[in-house]
Order: sequence, then structure tokens, then C-alpha cells
Amino acid sequence: MMTFIGIMIIQYILMVIIPKIDPKNNYKTFMRPYMAIFNTMFAVLFIINLITILTGLGYDLPIPYLGSFVLGAIFMVFGNFIQKVKPNFFLGIRTPWTLSNERVWKDTHRVSSKFFVLAGVIIMLTAFFPSTYKESIIFTAAIGCIILSIVSSYFIYQRQLNK
Repeated sequence: MMTFIGIMIIQYILMVIIPKIDPKNNYKTFMRPYMAIFNTMFAVLFIINLITILTGLGYDLPIPYLGSFVLGAIFMVFGNFIQKVKPNFFLGIRTPWTLSNERVWKDTHRVSSKFFVLAGVIIMLTAFFPSTYKESIIFTAAIGCIILSIVSSYFIYQRQLNK
């Protein structure tokens, strides 16, 4: 349990420091999405701490169901807010193509937001799947949305070059 509290402390420190050290220095333009994403991560760590405490106290919690819903919610929140994040070096789909062109950044994040929300829905639905398929589906959805985001950033960049 102390590990998650330590992670929360480190996350808070990073949340304060990152906007100050980013070379693009434009966090003020997207502070709401930035805070929403970080607060979601705080909430998840808090829920994990709470589940750990309640389990230690003897409560029988439906952890496989909760895990799917919490992980799916992370993806959905990230997908919902990522399209509002401006170019920076710490948060978002940071490929050479998105960092080199603001239009590519914006288009990539608009498309990627749909991938992340869809992955979140799929991950939430795994709560009702047999446990033998659950991990494979979660892994495929998570890695799939990341790979699709990276690949789409390349194609968006290529399309932008050909204009």
C-alpha cells in the first residue's frame, strides 16, 4: 500500500514540475485537460489503495469487475481529454511527426481520442467476458489503440506533406 502512496506523491511532484520544464511552455492553454488526466490517475491510485485496505479488512470485493471498469475509465478519460492537449513534450501522442507540426499534432489527437475511447469501452466490457479471454482482449485493446495512434500520426504527417 505504501508503494501506491509513494507513486501518488511522485505523481503530484511531477504534475507540478512538468509544466515548468517543458520547452514548449504552453500548459496554461490546456490546463483543464492536463488536470483532468492527472486527477484521473490520482483517483485510480486512490481506488487501488481503498480496495487494498478493504480487502485487508476482510471485505470480499468483485476485483475483476472493478479492474475492468477502472482501467476502461482511464482510457475513456484520456481519450476524451487528449484531443484538447496542445503540443508538448510530456503528455499526448509524442512522435517525431506530431512534435514537428502543430496541425499533425491536432489531427492525430483528434483521431487517437476515438481509439482510446473505443479501447476503454472494450476494456469495460471485458468485465462480462470469461477470464480466459479477458487479459488478451485488454492487452489487444490497449496496445492496439497506441499502435493505431502512432501509425495514424505518420499517415497524417504524410498527408500534410503532400498538400
